[in-house]
Amino acid sequence: RPAEPFAASAPGALEPWQKYRPQDGMLECIPCGKVIDANHVATADHLSRKQNWEHQRELERTGFPAPAELHLAWVGDDAATGGERWLKCLLCNKWCHDDFSHQGTHSNLQGSKEHVKNLNNYRPGQPWWDEKVTQVRNRWHPEAAGR
Repeated sequence: RPAEPFAASAPGALEPWQKYRPQDGMLECIPCGKVIDANHVATADHLSRKQNWEHQRELERTGFPAPAELHLAWVGDDAATGGERWLKCLLCNKWCHDDFSHQGTHSNLQGSKEHVKNLNNYRPGQPWWDEKVTQVRNRWHPEAAGR
């Protein structure tokens, strides 16, 4: 038998990730877009989406500080995503989906095979690096330009 959805008794006392639906009195999970019930809040998918949603809100609050690694940037399409950004490796032109693949640096060669190859082939000051890494990073992190 499916779990009963949570009805909102006091719409003002919601968690930031919850939304009151006046048409049916239910609570909706903003990160997942689903009605909140005991089953939903216990799923791994919900917990992951909620954690990502909360991380995005924190980054929006702090202004998406530039990562220490010069080849990384918080990138997004403000018009299409409502201001959300995701960490991207500009060296590989790929999104960072884990904590390993794109974390290597010129002084610490590690990461995916492609990332290490790109670290060996491209360096700051080279025309390719200036166009593909520095210019894109400066667009998303103008406060870090010249670092």
